[in-house]
Amino acid sequence: RGLKLFGSKPFDLIITDIVMPEKEGLETILTIRKTNKTVPIIAVSGGGKISPEQYLQMAQQFGADCAFQKPFDNTSFLRAVRECLAG
Repeated sequence: RGLKLFGSKPFDLIITDIVMPEKEGLETILTIRKTNKTVPIIAVSGGGKISPEQYLQMAQQFGADCAFQKPFDNTSFLRAVRECLAG
């Protein structure tokens, strides 16, 4: 659903989890980067089949601008959101 919305109107920021039931966040990041190289992406993960660190490292390699391991510090997360929106 999120990717359909992304294709229909512009977004200022994308925040995605990595482990999701229908479409993995890594695949989501790759799909977004194929059509939009500039929208900021923040990835979050608590792990799954591999450690959160490994997921988040891959997310950044795939095009995420920032990555946070769950649980994360709200202050740091909000700072990253502000920085991404500021460009």
